[in-house]
This record gives sequence, C-alpha cells and structure tokens, in this order.
Amino acid sequence: MDKELKQLIQTGEGYHLEFKKSLDKSLIEEVCAFANSSGGKVLLGISDDGEIKAIKTNNDILSRIQDVVNRLEPKLNIKISVSDSIIIINVPQGKEKPYGCSRGFFIRIGPNSQKLTRNEIVSFFQKEGRIRFDELENSKANFNRDFDKEAFINFIGLSNITPAIDHKFLLENLDCLLKNGKLTNAGVLFFTKSTEFLLLQAKVICVLYKGTEKLHILDKKDFYGNIIQNIEDAVMFVKRHTNLEYKIENLRREEIP
Repeated sequence: MDKELKQLIQTGEGYHLEFKKSLDKSLIEEVCAFANSSGGKVLLGISDDGEIKAIKTNNDILSRIQDVVNRLEPKLNIKISVSDSIIIINVPQGKEKPYGCSRGFFIRIGPNSQKLTRNEIVSFFQKEGRIRFDELENSKANFNRDFDKEAFINFIGLSNITPAIDHKFLLENLDCLLKNGKLTNAGVLFFTKSTEFLLLQAKVICVLYKGTEKLHILDKKDFYGNIIQNIEDAVMFVKRHTNLEYKIENLRREEIP
C-alpha cells in the first residue's frame, strides 16, 4: 500500500477525511458536505475504525461512483482514483457554494456531515466566511524557530495517534501546517513554544483577589504556552489557591475543596 495512504488511514476520520466500507446512498451526502466546507477525501473500502475491507474496484463500480458524484449541483470536478483495494474520492473545496443534492444540503462539522436547509447554509457562509480563522496562515510564526516538538509528542499521546506517522504529514492533515511550510493559527495554538508574540489574544490570565471586590490582587499569572498547557496551568493555579477542609473519619482523611 502507498505510504501516504497508509498514514492517512492511521490518522483516522476527521474534518477532511471520511471512511466508508462500501458504496451506499450516503456517499453523495459526504461529497456535498466536503464541497460546502474545505474539501476532503472519501475512502471506500475502509471501516469507521480504519480496518481495510476488500471491495471491487472494476470499471462498473467506478462508473457508478462517477454517476453518484455527478448528481451534485452545481457540478464540481471530483477526482476518483484506486490504490490497491481502496477507492479514493478527492473532493475539492467548491467555489460556487452552496452545493446541493437530491437528499438536501450538507456541511462538514468536525468528523461528521450535517444536513442544512439552503437558507441556513447561505446564512452560515455569509456570517462565517469561506475560510475559518484557525485555518489561516500565521505570518508571524516560523516553523523551525517556533515549533515545539514536546507539545506535538504530548498531543499525539493524548489523541492516541501512532508516533510513526511523519509529523509534517500529520500537521498538514490536522490543518496546522500549510503546503508552503507555514503554521496556521491552529498550529500556533497547539504546537508552538510560546504564543506571546504570535497570537496576542491567545494568552490566559489567572488572578487571585482578596475578597470579592476585585480591588486587591494577591497573585497573578500570565500563561503564553500552547492551548493544552495553558488549560493545565490554569487548572493548577485554581487548585493551588483553593482552600481545603480536612475531614477525618475511621482513621481516613478526606480533602474537601
């Protein structure tokens, strides 16, 4: 199997990737959702948990798939290819949104496709724009200088992703790294040593006041780490300043915040 395809399967389903064991009626929904979002791939012959299922890849099945994707309105150039026993349907981001099919209008929300009315989908793109903030290039970040390998290792450990996958390949599929080698805003939030000069609004400020008037500050900390580290540091700040009551019963001590 192609190395890149193998790594893609190991990454698992997500915003840009959908697995399907076989051709069914919901394929057009997934294609429609990817076209209305940022594009993506549908892999036919893969179960939801990433297990490879043998399917036919002859001209008849490819013709049926082409017939299904041609039902998208307006038309979109969708590429279909075969690798071993897996059919890859590559759906680009559409330039004439919203796209629809006989089953309705769909958009990608996380790893799932959600059905919307046409008015809802038009309203969504008017309000949110076609490109999300976290997918935008961060012009201040330099990958070689700012990328934090320890933060990346911690992330894949928490996500149960195999460390064998090439880190740049995985970062691209997480929409954290662009093809030009620049980090996106999401990449800065999750995988940089400090966000202090890269995303000014990304810091977390924790303050302990005396009483409830918020006049006298007893302790204050600013956290500029990656988003996971900031959450952990904020929780530790709260725990450190939370008084405890000790209750002893039957020779056992219970700590009550």
